[in-house]
Amino acid sequence: MAEALPLCERALSITVKALGPDHPDVAIRLGNLAAIHRAQGRAAEALPLEQRALAITEAALGPDHPDVANGLGNLAATYRDLGRAAEALAAITRAEQCALAALGKQHPTTRSIQRSADS
Repeated sequence: MAEALPLCERALSITVKALGPDHPDVAIRLGNLAAIHRAQGRAAEALPLEQRALAITEAALGPDHPDVANGLGNLAATYRDLGRAAEALAAITRAEQCALAALGKQHPTTRSIQRSADS
C-alpha cells in the first residue's frame, strides 16, 4: 500500500495540470488518494481530500448525481473512522437522499447506501 501513495499523488498532479483543479477527474484522483490514507489508518488525512473531491463532484455534476452519493458515502465512512458519528449519519443520510433522487429506490447503489445507513 505504501508504494501506491506516491503513484496516486503523481496521478493527481498530472490530472490537475492537464485538466485544471476543478475537473471531475481530479475528484476521482482525490478520492483514490483518500482511500489509500484510510486504508493506512490515516482517516484524518483522508478527510480533507474527500471533502474537496465531493465539492468538485457536486459543482461539476450537480447535487443529485450518483457520484455525489458515492462521495458522501466515502465521507461518511471517514467520519465514522474518526469517531464523528453525527457527521457520519448526516453524510450517509444525504447520500441516501441523493441516490434515491438520482437512481430510484430499487437501484443496487441506493440499496447499498440504505444498508450502510442501517448499520
